[in-house]
Amino acid sequence: MQRAKRAFALFLAVLFLVACETGQAHNTESTDAAVTETGDVGTEQIETEEKPDVQTEPVTETEKITPEDTGPFEYDGPIQIHRETGQLHSVFGYEKDRQYTIHHPQFGVEQVDRAILQQVQQWEQDFLHRNKKMQGRAGMEAMLNIEYSSYKKGDITTVLYRITETASYLAHPEEIWQTFYYDLQKDRPVEINELLQKEAVEKIAAYADRYFNEDPAWKDIAKGPHYEEGILPNAANYSTIILKEDGLRVIFEKYQLYAGAEGIPYIDLIGEEWSALIRMPEEAPKTEETETTEEAEDPAPETEEAIETATEDTESQETVTGEAMVALTYDDGPTAENTQRILAALDRVGGHATFFVLGNRVESYPEVIRAIVEQGSEIGNHSYSHPDLTRLGTEELNAQFALTDQAIESVTGLRPALVRPPYGAYDTDVQTAAGRPLIRWSVDTLDWKTRDAAATIDAVLDQVEDGDIILMHDLHESTATASETLIPALHERGYRLVTVSELMNRRGETGSDGTPVFSVKP
Repeated sequence: MQRAKRAFALFLAVLFLVACETGQAHNTESTDAAVTETGDVGTEQIETEEKPDVQTEPVTETEKITPEDTGPFEYDGPIQIHRETGQLHSVFGYEKDRQYTIHHPQFGVEQVDRAILQQVQQWEQDFLHRNKKMQGRAGMEAMLNIEYSSYKKGDITTVLYRITETASYLAHPEEIWQTFYYDLQKDRPVEINELLQKEAVEKIAAYADRYFNEDPAWKDIAKGPHYEEGILPNAANYSTIILKEDGLRVIFEKYQLYAGAEGIPYIDLIGEEWSALIRMPEEAPKTEETETTEEAEDPAPETEEAIETATEDTESQETVTGEAMVALTYDDGPTAENTQRILAALDRVGGHATFFVLGNRVESYPEVIRAIVEQGSEIGNHSYSHPDLTRLGTEELNAQFALTDQAIESVTGLRPALVRPPYGAYDTDVQTAAGRPLIRWSVDTLDWKTRDAAATIDAVLDQVEDGDIILMHDLHESTATASETLIPALHERGYRLVTVSELMNRRGETGSDGTPVFSVKP
């Protein structure tokens, strides 16, 4: 894996230099991108709840792998997340030229969580450094998206990351898969060689070679120096292994055995013979697991005096007469505490808002999703995992919307009527895939950047007009704090707080499929 990582980094660096020298550019339509957050990873950690164990269908023990058990690694569709343990956390960077989304787990154990955060920070810093010369260069863009799955085998948890990077200097997206292993009882990261019997790699390699040379789908291309080197029984070739309750899954790197067009091969090794190759650490006495939650760390909490200063002239401001309306919108959630605080503030003035949620967070917060609907607010589709949708192929682009729709509908029975693309980035393909009004904004609070409740309040009250769509993020405690003051302030000025759909309906805006909507003025 180290060899592949070094080669991957060198490959990206060389391609970028070539692109800079030749002035190559990739054109996509993207507007109103914000400034990147490049602070410590800890400042972007988002409150989450532990996901209960996932029930999987039993697999019949077999001695021989059938063709259905192996093949190009399509991960069961364009997006497939398997999370048996851990808490979902997310890190976002919003800069126009360099955008990143990193989803990762936390387990509530100190050393393991620290190791994960260090790895996340390394990915973030490497990406920004690798693409730093893109800043300010017309048409030069890069995007990093990292998703994960988790698997349990006794006290050992395997975390599998799918790392996808696209850039203007790359002909195709680069994709790698990487595994990390953690002993949650002993609170320490472990290496794969600690978890496999001495003969494991030899046995796995022998079987893999035999399989690829016998199976009709592979035997004609299982040859040549590329294949012969990639199948050799060494640690580098067999470093991406998932430890499962019923056996192993071995994932080969793209280009390790075949041309990239063949996909990412993998084999499932199911049964007692293969499970016996796993060397489990000595069982430690079980301790009662405690539930942990972690709130996003904002800068120093706002004092009542600071917030009062931001709104001290609210009563003397000119009030709006007539049926004036604004739509508050919140992206990237939901979260447990922040979203509920905002809903409570809306309830106190009889107002509503629109929450553009991520599909992979809906599964962790079904009760909050239901609370949004019960309060009378609206849920919109903000993609499944927050990639730049303009960088995706048709299949994965469609899946980003479809899986989020499914997640929301499974909880509420309702399909979202509106879409907001991550980073506000869209092109004609995104508009077509959305199939619904594509909601932008007319007031950007930059709440994710300032993390300052008073600044968020000022950003709205200094700019707001009838018909505005206001952008905020319910990830941050400072935004919830701001909302608790901002919502009654807007109400006192005479603004009715409505959902985006209500704003459009009351103003006769039909919002044809894929049409961007920035505001709905009278």
